[in-house]
Amino acid sequence: MLSQNKNLRSLALPHKNKNQSLFDWLYRSLRHAIISGQIKLGASLPSTRQLATEYKISRGTVVIVYEQLISEGYIQSQRGSRTIVSA
Repeated sequence: MLSQNKNLRSLALPHKNKNQSLFDWLYRSLRHAIISGQIKLGASLPSTRQLATEYKISRGTVVIVYEQLISEGYIQSQRGSRTIVSA
């Protein structure tokens, strides 16, 4: 699913179900990848702009997903810096 590099340039996320919202799809996909260890502790996630461009979704949706994962303690981020997996 992901490269072995700690700095992830691209994520291979599962296909979205047609009845699933973009937020729900992205949130569940990233959360599952973190919990299952497909994305390793300390790995850098793609920027919100990069992820939005890659999957042709709104950057706002990606920002909200990242904010949710931050609030749950799965990832850490500082404005203008990289976002890393913390759980």
